[in-house]
Formats: sequence, structure tokens, C-alpha cells
Amino acid sequence: MPANLQKQMLGGDGVMRLIASGTTLPAASGYLFDYVVVSSANTTVSGVTDENNITVSVSGEFNLDGQLLQPGILIIGKNGARIKAISVTAGSVIGYQSRDYGNLRV
Repeated sequence: MPANLQKQMLGGDGVMRLIASGTTLPAASGYLFDYVVVSSANTTVSGVTDENNITVSVSGEFNLDGQLLQPGILIIGKNGARIKAISVTAGSVIGYQSRDYGNLRV
């Protein structure tokens, strides 16, 4: 596990943001999450877009749209890109953003 990822998971660096059911975090929000972790059972997401404008949640990519996701599932952009947009239709996720990569939103 990369050192900065480990620090974040242990609460030692970066910021976290809870994205609850019924919330859409649009690309225009300015967030760039290193990764998103599913935090509640039976979470569904859609429109997960990475910083390279690839919608990774659709069929042909990670096929996450409308699937029931369970706690602990890690969502990251294609080829390690950061997540810039996500819509949570049920459940919740937590987005983690490292100070190491700039563009930090608190």
C-alpha cells in the first residue's frame, strides 16, 4: 500500500468527505478524490467520473451503475486517476483526498 494511502486510511493526512444517499457531487465542485470507499450496505452509485473524463461506472468500464455495493469496496479512477464526480443514489461513500496531490478541498 502506498505510504500516502496508508496515512489517509489511518487519518494522518488529507481530508475525507461523506457523500450520502441522494447526493450528487458534480465535477464542478472541485474535489479530486484519490479514491472513494463504500461505507454502508447496499450502496448504489452512478456517474462516477475520473479526472480524465472517463465515466468509470458504466458498462464497458467498471459496470458499477445500479449495482448493490457493500462496505469496504474501493472505487478509483481508470489507471489510478482521481475521482471528480459521483452520484450516490442509496447508501453512502467516503471520498479521500490527499494533501500530497494538491487541489485540496476542505
